[in-house]
Amino acid sequence: MDSYAFISERLSFRSITVEDTREIVKWRSDPDIIRYFKNPMPLTTEEHLKWYQNYLLQNCRYDFIIEDKLSFTKIGFLALSNIDRENLSCQIGYTIGESTYRGRGLAKEAVLSLIRFGQDTFNLKNFFAEVHYKNISSIRLVEALGFIKEVDEKEFCIYKYM
Repeated sequence: MDSYAFISERLSFRSITVEDTREIVKWRSDPDIIRYFKNPMPLTTEEHLKWYQNYLLQNCRYDFIIEDKLSFTKIGFLALSNIDRENLSCQIGYTIGESTYRGRGLAKEAVLSLIRFGQDTFNLKNFFAEVHYKNISSIRLVEALGFIKEVDEKEFCIYKYM
């Protein structure tokens, strides 16, 4: 799997490595975060390492750690997944894992940077996000970025950005 890095005004992004396991497991086990996930169960280190070895490194997806550019603090993660090169589309995922970094507009900056990365690196044109219907802050974020609600499922809505 190729490794990538890019930056924005306040953030830096780099491909996830095995060294990020501790932070990812912590964030993916935080009840305030995972309540909006399709599988809202805490993640173990063993599960993450198995996913990292058997899925991330073997599939066409790109996962990034988000870091504060000034302090180099790891604050969350982003992903481009379900990439369809024929239709130039993909799914985006985003999490600001460190609670002290939430509410500062960093998720918006991160998602815009991820979209630009997908456009510039892979010529992707269409992006979609699955958002839990109770995740009001995420709904506000995607709508502020110009995503349009396309599908309204039982617990998740699909928003499209073109």
